[in-house]
Amino acid sequence: MAKRFRTIVLHVGDMKTGSTSIQAALAGGNVPDVGVSLAYPGSGLNHNIMKGPLTTRAAGRRPRLEEFRETVASHSADLCVISAELLSLGDPQILREVFEAYLADLADDYVVLHYFRPHYEAVVSRYAEDIKIGRATDTFEDHVHLCIDSGLYHHAARIEQWQGVFGARYRYRPMIRAELARHDVVADFFTTILGPLPDSWQPPATINESLPPEALEILRLLQRHTTELPQEFRSTLGREFARLHSEVCGKRPTARLPVPAAMARLMEAAFEADAARMDKAYFGGRPLYLPALQRSVETAEPDCATAPPQHSGPEIAELLSRLVAHVAAHTDARALGFAMRDSRTSRLARGLSG
Repeated sequence: MAKRFRTIVLHVGDMKTGSTSIQAALAGGNVPDVGVSLAYPGSGLNHNIMKGPLTTRAAGRRPRLEEFRETVASHSADLCVISAELLSLGDPQILREVFEAYLADLADDYVVLHYFRPHYEAVVSRYAEDIKIGRATDTFEDHVHLCIDSGLYHHAARIEQWQGVFGARYRYRPMIRAELARHDVVADFFTTILGPLPDSWQPPATINESLPPEALEILRLLQRHTTELPQEFRSTLGREFARLHSEVCGKRPTARLPVPAAMARLMEAAFEADAARMDKAYFGGRPLYLPALQRSVETAEPDCATAPPQHSGPEIAELLSRLVAHVAAHTDARALGFAMRDSRTSRLARGLSG
């Protein structure tokens, strides 16, 4: 097959580095016009569904990869972007093997683009996201320990691994607002792959921002009662909660998730050496990640962890009622009502509270 693209850009995240905003711009066609054609294959927002196929070795035919190849090959442009932040959780060696076996021949070359958020911010924002989509309902303290043990937040070590696999094709960028083109990750993404952007192009509004602390706690309690439900439901439930929260409560002043000082010091001890290595080895000695870690820890004093503003009763009632109505609108509400009635009847027959 003839080459379909000059370059394939494989955007692998990281998690919580503005990937949703980038993907929304790509899917919606909000691409700066610099005289370079760009293809974003598929009809969805992103390519996260390909995380499993692209990061798993398997023998024999692989229909999902073959189908994805056909989808990508149906386009022709200067650049092709494949964007899936979940790829950052996979093994880069396997990703390279599978990508080169199924997709790399469609282009003259390819690059891998990877953003990294400062360590402390990455841990905190991932907690908010995991609570929202129902992947975790544990305490923040448990989350911090899991993050430290996972190795996914030791950025310098991960850059070394990815760079060792992809070599000069691997590009890393700091998810630090002051370092981004136009102080915006979408603008930075397009600048990185397209070059200087026209002044007439405006970055889109930020998408998928973290919920304020008081809303996050309501959702954490709500998600604790959905643990037996499919992850697809829990994820959608959390995202709809976030959407409705913005509609009902409006934009609240940005509030940091209160972090106990002990947890902040634990993160500083765990990531300090890695942050210093990031600055020295990958950013020419510029003070970026280590100062960011130290500043974040300084704000985590006990007297700063004040109780977040509370929602009013009517706000909570409207938010939850609209969430129930939304769920009912996408199910067989009558059958659901009968099932809930039968469940209540069964409880009463067993002498339990109705």
